[in-house]
Parts: sequence; structure tokens; C-alpha cells
Amino acid sequence: KILEEYKNDGRTFVALIEIENKKYILKEFQKESRDIWKRFLTVFNGGEAYTVLNNTFRAKELGVKEVTDVYCAILKKRFGMVQESYILMEYIEGEIRLDKESVKDIEILMERIHKIGLYHGDCNPYNFLFLKNGELKIIDSKLKKDFIGNRKSYDRKTLEKYMKKENKK
Repeated sequence: KILEEYKNDGRTFVALIEIENKKYILKEFQKESRDIWKRFLTVFNGGEAYTVLNNTFRAKELGVKEVTDVYCAILKKRFGMVQESYILMEYIEGEIRLDKESVKDIEILMERIHKIGLYHGDCNPYNFLFLKNGELKIIDSKLKKDFIGNRKSYDRKTLEKYMKKENKK
């Protein structure tokens, strides 16, 4: 049962759902199934849902306890190519904080993640939640390996860009 739709922009669909009286987040990677080239690449890379699931497990093994649990990846394939791609994630109650101290906490977490050779990929303050106990959680990230070594600057620039937009409001 869909309780609330958070996003449906043609690239991704994200919703709060309920299964047997328990809440989860369901995310569909729509762009992957609509873009022919991206669909073809899924023959080799397994697709975004599969990547997010594996990267989440790897990040947790490397000590990133702040990443939201991903319970499963659901892939519908045809001729070896992903046609539909979903992940089912942990639902967390928390709040997005945009004050300087909270953004500094996000920066400190990201520095720790960069030191272990990973990067966020969409490091904006809306992809982090602060729980009532003050704990910080990453709610949306691919946590990919930083093979090139410059992705950490991309994460920093993304966070700065979003904060400049917020400060203009």
C-alpha cells in the first residue's frame, strides 16, 4: 500500500509504502528502464538497484553505520537487460536540517566516507536525516568507489551549491 509519494519526476519514483503494518521506502529507477543506452549497460553492470544494494553492504562492512539499510533489489529483465528496477529500503523518521552546524556534521561524515575511498554521488542536504537522538543518517546515496580520486570534490561542490540556493531563499 502506498502511503505517500515523495518523488515521481520521470527519473525516479520514491514512495513511503506499507507491507504487513511496517513502513518502508520503495524507490524505482525509471530513467534506467526508459533510456536505451542505460538499459543496454545493465547487461554488464546489473543496474542501479543492484549497484545500490551491493554498495550499501560494502559501505556497512567498511564501517559506515549511517547509511540506511537496503533490504533488497528487485529487477525485471528481458534479454538480459533491466526493464524495471527497484530497491526496498528502511524507513527512518527524522528531519532535514539546513543550519550551519548540521551541514558541518554532514561535511564531517562525508570526509570520513571519502577517507575510506567512497563518495556519495548526490551530496545534498536533503539526502541526510537527523534523528531525534541527534544521529545522522544517509537516506539516498550510491556510495560508489572513488576510482578517479576527485569525486570528493564533486560531493563538496554539490553540497555547497544546495546551501547557496537555500541561503538565497
